[in-house]
Amino acid sequence: MSSVLTNKFRIHNAKSFKEGFNEVEFTNIYTTIGKISPWLTTDIYSGANDNTSDSNPPIPLDHVQNEYEVWRNMFAAKKVQPNDVIHVIPRVDWESGKIYTQYSDMDATLVYDIINNSTPKPFYVMTDEFNVYKCLFNNNIESTVKPTGTSTAPLTMSDGYVWKYMYTISASNAFKFMTDNFIPVQTLEVEPIGGSVCSSGNLQWNVQQYAKNYGKGKLEVISRNYGAPSSGGSGYVSESGTTIGSYNYDSNADVTLITVDGTFSQSDDYYNDMTVYFETEQLSFLIQDFVSASGVNINDSIVLEGDASSIVSTSFKILPTAKIEGDGSGAKAIPIMGSPSVGSSVDQIDKVKILNGGSDYTSASITFINANGVSNTDANFDVIIPPTGGHGSDAIKELGGFFIMINTRFQYNEYDFPVDNDYRQISLIRHPKKSDGTDATDDAYVQCKTLVVSVSNIDETSGSLGSDQILSQDQGGGKIVKATIVDVLDDSVNNNKKIRIVGSSEDFSLSTPLSSSSGVIINSIESIEGIGLMEDSGDVIFVEQRKSIQRDASQVEDIKIILEF
Repeated sequence: MSSVLTNKFRIHNAKSFKEGFNEVEFTNIYTTIGKISPWLTTDIYSGANDNTSDSNPPIPLDHVQNEYEVWRNMFAAKKVQPNDVIHVIPRVDWESGKIYTQYSDMDATLVYDIINNSTPKPFYVMTDEFNVYKCLFNNNIESTVKPTGTSTAPLTMSDGYVWKYMYTISASNAFKFMTDNFIPVQTLEVEPIGGSVCSSGNLQWNVQQYAKNYGKGKLEVISRNYGAPSSGGSGYVSESGTTIGSYNYDSNADVTLITVDGTFSQSDDYYNDMTVYFETEQLSFLIQDFVSASGVNINDSIVLEGDASSIVSTSFKILPTAKIEGDGSGAKAIPIMGSPSVGSSVDQIDKVKILNGGSDYTSASITFINANGVSNTDANFDVIIPPTGGHGSDAIKELGGFFIMINTRFQYNEYDFPVDNDYRQISLIRHPKKSDGTDATDDAYVQCKTLVVSVSNIDETSGSLGSDQILSQDQGGGKIVKATIVDVLDDSVNNNKKIRIVGSSEDFSLSTPLSSSSGVIINSIESIEGIGLMEDSGDVIFVEQRKSIQRDASQVEDIKIILEF
């Protein structure tokens, strides 16, 4: 018995996570920062080993003690807001000279290979205009022409690549959510209000609406299977000719008679069931009957199925008929014959040009009808089926948006967060409680205990109080309570110092002296102000351990967290 969890499952989980921030019973998650002391080999709860150092942080471990350690290290927590969360995809900048993978409905590794393969095969790109395009056809060559344009229809570049414009990243989203490795992606649920017709939102909405109205099961690409032997086939017949006189349409029989200027010197019925293509009008007609010149009639005549009376051009081509069979309708295409200039023979089929993509195809195949009595080796082409809803209907699903980015901004000394220290550990806490046991709902919490100490009770004869020092208090019976100083604030109005600490699992006694690692003696404590969040409440759902990040009252820190579902 075998099974598979699809990318849609991963995307569903990512969407559910993001949508949780906008529901009535919303997901309440806080981004926290902590760990002011350097990484040491003794930080075993955080995953440290003999190779751990402050420049080589340990890989966090998913066990209970690591969760406790996160709470012991934490000194600030800020609530994640709905507009801090977005789907992202791996960043792929368009570069000239690269071969980009074309979309295929049969490629099981299309999304996976972008991030997990040692030789990634990206099938989408972002240009320097922040436009995102999906590759529909790569012409089996390197891309040398940057995709441009925001049309709802596929865009063909001069190098033969066919791209689908998906969306444009807005300036605000680029600033907030773009990194060297990821770019934001979204699918619009409602039509944007306001903005110019060229705004990023309106452009993407146009693409989505076009897919909704015209793109379901519409064929955009029929691709040569270069991996198959003799994929272009051989022995196919094609001709070029001109017509003379008018095109005579018989409405009763629904056929059009055209007269060829001269003769192809073939027998009657030779071209029956092949196709006549008028390139100027980009219209094609099936040949119902071919009558060769004979006797006094020095010109061939061709009976076409349908009304060709609107054709004004006189030049035409006779081509093998591209026969598309599938569960949709309306698709029409012609073969483009080979040429020595593209490294193929004139009796081969080099490409297929779609004249009408039809609709409602979920499966299809293509074969080619040659001239009567002429043997050939079959060409091998694949009809590429678009995703459900059509290309551009859902950028998140189509481009593999099973990554979520959370961007939490810690600005200056907002919420009285400590700034005279650094941190090394970032975490996400789901549904924590306040210290009084009620649900945490405020925008931010300072997660430091604060010792309020009268200046007169501080003996700095042997040193001075400062960040990262260890406070110790002997409470008797072999019990020593310790904590690490985060920062020291002056309360000149009350002639006190406020010493903010982390890492203490128990409270200090108010009347028992303390000593610092710098030699300072604190004779007594006036009071202890509690922490904002109840320790060990909620769920630690993410932990990241980094090198030191220094806080400063004059800086802004954008903490970008990537979650892969």
